[in-house]
Amino acid sequence: TGRVRTAIHADSGMAHVVVGVHAGGGLAGIGHHVAFGDGWARALEAMVQELGARVAGADATQVAEVNRALWAAATFMGHRGAAAMAISAIDTSLWDLQAKLLGIPLVRLFGQMRETMQIYGSGGFTSLTNENLPEPLGRWADRGITSETIPVGSHAARAPARVAHATQPVATTSSP
Repeated sequence: TGRVRTAIHADSGMAHVVVGVHAGGGLAGIGHHVAFGDGWARALEAMVQELGARVAGADATQVAEVNRALWAAATFMGHRGAAAMAISAIDTSLWDLQAKLLGIPLVRLFGQMRETMQIYGSGGFTSLTNENLPEPLGRWADRGITSETIPVGSHAARAPARVAHATQPVATTSSP
């Protein structure tokens, strides 16, 4: 578990559980899932370790088979919440490893349809005030990310002002 810093932001309010699946030759597949707080991250990490132990030694190239075994192992805990998040992180690491074993980018393994695609930024968490929204969202715009999704919170009456603050940096910083 730990904090993650990317090219566009540093997560200060979220912990990440990083999963590594190792194969011969030093190759490793990486998957991860976020957890909103260190306590939740520890619970997710425990679920990853428990489920991972159930499939340790399985053929990592048989992703569907391992995935079925993970879902079967999680039946007692249920197929939602931490169990589903843990399975997702393990599954992602298996797909990443399979692509590395084949020597191809993961996007090709998944059936790449085009050379480029538009992406969107996701964030602007409700822990940020309206006044603090432009700075992180502006960094996205500076990198060519012109679409975003943000939570508006549980106060519907405040949503229009929040959206107005959120859309301002994209319109101003991404124009020539």
